[in-house]
Amino acid sequence: MAWSDLIPDILRLISDRLHHCFDYINFRMVCTDWRSAVPPKKFAPLLILPPEPNLGDLLYFDPADGGVHSLPLPEEARNKSFCGTSRGWLALMDDATVSMLLVNPFTPDVVYPLPPTPQRVYFTSHPKDPSRGRWITQHECINEIVMSASPNAGAECVVMGRLGSCDQLVFCRPGDAVWTDVDTHYEIDGVAFCDGRFYALDRNGNILIIEMDPDGRNVAFKETVVVPFESKQYKFLEWNGELLVVGISFQPIYEDDDEDDDDDDDDGDDDLGPFIFKSEGLGEGLTLSEMESLGENTLFVSENHCFGYVGRGVHGCKRNCIYLSGTAFDGLEGVHDINIMNLEDGASEIVWCRWPSQRSGLPRESSQHSGAFFWFRPSFY
Repeated sequence: MAWSDLIPDILRLISDRLHHCFDYINFRMVCTDWRSAVPPKKFAPLLILPPEPNLGDLLYFDPADGGVHSLPLPEEARNKSFCGTSRGWLALMDDATVSMLLVNPFTPDVVYPLPPTPQRVYFTSHPKDPSRGRWITQHECINEIVMSASPNAGAECVVMGRLGSCDQLVFCRPGDAVWTDVDTHYEIDGVAFCDGRFYALDRNGNILIIEMDPDGRNVAFKETVVVPFESKQYKFLEWNGELLVVGISFQPIYEDDDEDDDDDDDDGDDDLGPFIFKSEGLGEGLTLSEMESLGENTLFVSENHCFGYVGRGVHGCKRNCIYLSGTAFDGLEGVHDINIMNLEDGASEIVWCRWPSQRSGLPRESSQHSGAFFWFRPSFY
């Protein structure tokens, strides 16, 4: 009997016992019949690690088994810079041509082109800049994206991107020639798509509705509610039709009721740890309520990025915890830390992610991808 002749019911029984993402991937890769027989499954998000120079594999850390795994990228997606991830797709940029594309590393046969990174005109004034005193054109790097739908889902796919240098937004649709600027005075920290609308969170904790006109080219912002705590780091994401705002280290917004002459409340704590708010209702009537527990869920966020993911009953991961991917260490590639914060008792645990790397000991300027650590939820279809 050939492997492809196994009864589909048996294949499904076997796949139900595969609790780790890469076991499931290897199972599906046996043959076409196996791939079509197994149902879709959800796993813990994977942490994408900086790619090795001139290699075609992408490295992932799986928090469910604590291991580092690799998967080959298609030829057109190699040696690219990461510009974000959404709905199981990676946005990648060619550093030489500034062209961009969308690729799903688990279904790599199809890629979708995106416009080249947008250009900005700047007046240079830094005394050490050889172009000082002149207007110059420079390409901006997109460091986060959020999509309204997967590009292969049959629905309209709008890609909203956040520019890394100026906290402004641009958007496009796959196949567009250029990115469209979103004109706003807000400094945007993060974007989420929920119930048919884009929402944004600015640096002051304002949650904004991003209104797009029927032709999808003009954008306006509507303020809804302000997060009642100031945070050094906000995370903003959609979960089960609701918006979540996560603060990693934060200060409460107190009224200044002491008797000195400043505007500070001197009785306030400097750092009160993580908080989570979820939306009650959406649109203009949006309000927030604080979540004291994640229950059976686990939250995955990164210090480098504003977005994140929530998983329910994730095999191998701790419930009611936040998995916070830290920043990279200068000159020490191949080592990374994840802080597991327990919301029930406030305890923290550091998990170290280690992998053999050609970048070890390289200076920061030789390691342009070192800040690429971000959580990625696989999509197999």
